[in-house]
Amino acid sequence: MDIKDYKIGLYLRVAQKDDEAIERQKELNISYCKYRKYPEIKKIYADNGYSGRTENRPAYKRMLKDISELEESLALRILK
Repeated sequence: MDIKDYKIGLYLRVAQKDDEAIERQKELNISYCKYRKYPEIKKIYADNGYSGRTENRPAYKRMLKDISELEESLALRILK
């Protein structure tokens, strides 16, 4: 499967609620995807104010559910 065939989704998270930090992560990830010439980003998942110590994060759970419904998927997490 070629990268152009993938459905791209971004997952963003910060432990302390911080709209500016989420926005910076979003911009960084979108720029990276454009640089790598990835296909259009289909969905952005963001957990603002949720610890990474637990999987009890609403956007994270939605992302995992969406991934499980695809035949083939690629999950990418770019650290800030």
